[in-house]
Amino acid sequence: MARYDRIAPLVAPARASAFPGWPVLRDVEGNDRDVELARRARLRFLALRPVRRLLDRGDAGVGRDSYLAQIEAVREELGYLPTRDVERARLARFLHQIEDRDPARVIGATIEMAEASVAAGQLYGAEEYGLTALGLAQARHELRLQSCAYATLARVERMRENWDEARAAATSAADAAEAAGDFACYVRAEAEHAFAAATRGEANAARAFLNNALKRVRASHDAQAEALAEAKLCACEIALGNASVALEHGWAGLRSLEDLHERALLLEQVGGAFATLGLHKAAERCFAMVAQRGVDPSLRARARAGQAVEAAAAGSAQMFRDRKTALLNDAAEWSADPRVYAFVHLEIGRGGVIVGDVEDAREHLRAAITTASRHGFKDILNNAEDVLGAFEKNATRHLITASGNGPAADAARRIAEQLEALPDLRVTAG
Repeated sequence: MARYDRIAPLVAPARASAFPGWPVLRDVEGNDRDVELARRARLRFLALRPVRRLLDRGDAGVGRDSYLAQIEAVREELGYLPTRDVERARLARFLHQIEDRDPARVIGATIEMAEASVAAGQLYGAEEYGLTALGLAQARHELRLQSCAYATLARVERMRENWDEARAAATSAADAAEAAGDFACYVRAEAEHAFAAATRGEANAARAFLNNALKRVRASHDAQAEALAEAKLCACEIALGNASVALEHGWAGLRSLEDLHERALLLEQVGGAFATLGLHKAAERCFAMVAQRGVDPSLRARARAGQAVEAAAAGSAQMFRDRKTALLNDAAEWSADPRVYAFVHLEIGRGGVIVGDVEDAREHLRAAITTASRHGFKDILNNAEDVLGAFEKNATRHLITASGNGPAADAARRIAEQLEALPDLRVTAG
């Protein structure tokens, strides 16, 4: 009998030489025998096909009835996924958004899917959705949407560590944003330059990109772009390991940022900075607001994992266990997203280390390592291996970062007090 695992792999054809949209299916490479991953990649491919037809044939070349029939066929296939599945909800929303063929809505929805695919580590799918959105935006001379698409593609290349390609896409995003006069898009483009520099260890360059962007948008008097720049500086400082500085930027952004998704992301980042500084009550509140009212199911799951770890860090072992159990009972909502799956198991493992649940912590950390290794999530893999290694050496102390003394810690405490005095920060519409 043939040994199929010994057959040399086929070389993937160039995008232009294959059928439209096919690169979406490449997200199963290396996991070819995983039926569930293959089914989901196929659904993402099928969902993109109607939009690809609009790009390839033009709006006039796609009949209304056949377009709607194609969408309805994908909807029927979504029924095979669990009811509360995060990917089912994401694809259902996408199909609803593209149904009326409004050009701006179709392009925006396609970019949104590209961004969600990046966040899930589905880089081939993200690239194909992003390129499709870019093609449609270019065909309609939509400069703002071109900028958004280029920024997403820059993020894809950054995650692949293709630095020249990431820089080129980020530059195109910035140029399109400037031409459109959209300062928020300009900030997002410069953030991609900054995050690429931060990933390469170029801290001064990373800060320079975003500080220059902040200075420029302040001069424009665009309050939302300024708040977004503060949010991106917060994320950048967290990536560079400066939780106290991140809090200063995060608090400045939170007070006026209106974009609900960006606001929820920023709350999660601020919560993480508070946690790093040992300000567990403030961290808990940030995570709770996202977990209870955040729009994105993946973001809610991450926030709930953060809440669980904060209970452990604050000394409440039983609350940690209760939160962990509730989160695992709702796994149907988030477990299909491999990056969220790996992250949640990493956090539960960290919490288990803190409260002394030895075997349970090992199990979750190993689950995080296995998934992160399979999908190439280097950040999660490194963190999980560090925690497990320290755990096996009985070195658990560093896993609970206590608050320090001095000006930075005092500033963080003042921000925590200000946060406590505010009503709940809005992260949902209405």
